[in-house]
Amino acid sequence: MNISFFFKKWQLFLFYCAIGFLVSLSSLHLFVGYADNGDFSRSVSFLFEKPYGFSEFWPLPETIEWKRRFFSEWHDKWVFLPNWPTKGLVTLSSYKPYLLLQAKLSALLISDQSYYSIILGSIISRFILLSEFFVLFYYVRKSTPAMIFWLFVALASAVFLDVSFTAFLNSFYEEQVAIIFLPAVALLLYKYNQKYSLAVGFSALTFAVIIGSAKEAYFYFPIIIAPFLFPIFRGKYVLAKFILIIAICQSITFLPIYFGRFHKINSYHALYFGALKVAQKNEAKNIIMIGSKPVLHECIGVNAYQSGGEACVEKTKSSYGDVIKLIYEHPIIGYRMGASLFYEGNNIELKYLGKNISGAPDFSSLPIFKLTSMIFLYSFNLVVLLITFFTLSAFILMKGKDQGTNNSMLKVGLFLSIFGFSQYPIALADGFQEITKHLIVGNYSLALSFVFFMPGFFLLLKKL
Repeated sequence: MNISFFFKKWQLFLFYCAIGFLVSLSSLHLFVGYADNGDFSRSVSFLFEKPYGFSEFWPLPETIEWKRRFFSEWHDKWVFLPNWPTKGLVTLSSYKPYLLLQAKLSALLISDQSYYSIILGSIISRFILLSEFFVLFYYVRKSTPAMIFWLFVALASAVFLDVSFTAFLNSFYEEQVAIIFLPAVALLLYKYNQKYSLAVGFSALTFAVIIGSAKEAYFYFPIIIAPFLFPIFRGKYVLAKFILIIAICQSITFLPIYFGRFHKINSYHALYFGALKVAQKNEAKNIIMIGSKPVLHECIGVNAYQSGGEACVEKTKSSYGDVIKLIYEHPIIGYRMGASLFYEGNNIELKYLGKNISGAPDFSSLPIFKLTSMIFLYSFNLVVLLITFFTLSAFILMKGKDQGTNNSMLKVGLFLSIFGFSQYPIALADGFQEITKHLIVGNYSLALSFVFFMPGFFLLLKKL
């Protein structure tokens, strides 16, 4: 009895030490962010005039100010527009109201209210993310043996600390919405699968709408989560009510696509910077027409944002239908696109974007902040793909048996892996333009799925 008592106390002590360790290390993330690649304008046009210390938002290309403004380092302070917020929205995204909330917080904490601090604004995001992981630790600790719990903590901590993900919190990229709230969805699904709750189910759907409406690439998120929440309702007309609520959620998340402004560029990239780009030279040379449209070989591999790119976008008049036709006529191109996707998915570091801020040490290079990034280099996505197939097989073989804690873990892992892998083909909607960045949320989801898969399999083996 005494030994058991002291063992529990010792476990609790270690748990609090682990939390303290994570909080201490994560404080260094305050100085790690991502430089602007030009996309910040889509997010901040209704709030900010320019970065603090710059003469304008868009310095002249290739000038010293331009090189400092883009790609090399991130900037904490941003000058507010007069009478912010304005109506100057470039894209529709759930990130906009979230950023407005961050701006209000920054204005409350800074005496000089003419500028916004990314670091101060990110405090909300860091608090939410920390809380999600700690609550996850609490529930897993309550429902699993000690060794399984510590495995979960170790795997989750590696994901939580990796700067390839957390650097988004010190930026204006819309991907951060998914990075912040995806663990909340995992937590709610874990609870929902352990014990049915209408409130938990609706909370998961709410977060699904927030993530799904953050960026066009995530619009289908409610559909992905739907099978894992069915039926939510009890009583009469369960199916009808469930379809209705999912349809409402899906209609909301479709709005960013409906009001999107970059479809022409994206479809051009999908064909000329994607499908045709992976074709070998002799193959591409022999592709003269796609349907009734001629292939402009001089545009293959030309980025829309580089010299001559704008002209190619206008001349080619590309569409996603052209990509489908090309793959139908040349299936080998589809295979090469898939192979290239998985190869590109081995890297989650956005090396072309600076993570450091002027005047502060570069903490992004610390090994403990790159554990997940290093694991991905060894075909981690293929490993998770095999685990996903194995999990599906296990569910089919165990159908009708006890749906206990082990299946709660595996179900969450399965959901996260399905969403993660679904992002791979979706990323090709913009071809191979910044493919690592476009895959980042998918890979984040795969990393989180592994956190649930491994403990789930150990619990499954223990029960067999």
